[in-house]
Amino acid sequence: YSIKRALLLGVQIHFNTQFEEIVEPDGLNSESSGWAARFLPENHSLSTKHFDAIIGADGRRNSLPGFK
Repeated sequence: YSIKRALLLGVQIHFNTQFEEIVEPDGLNSESSGWAARFLPENHSLSTKHFDAIIGADGRRNSLPGFK
């Protein structure tokens, strides 16, 4: 039921995808001026996207290095 609501709000759900790390913007290239992330598999479509916010909703294990 909650997944249905999320999809109606425009949330995208990607299965069989693993977060690897956050990639900081380099500031040199205008096309890559936002924050990005690396995912497995490496050729996943999310690897080419830039983000304004990244939310780690994974509980105590915290897969976002450098964040408490």
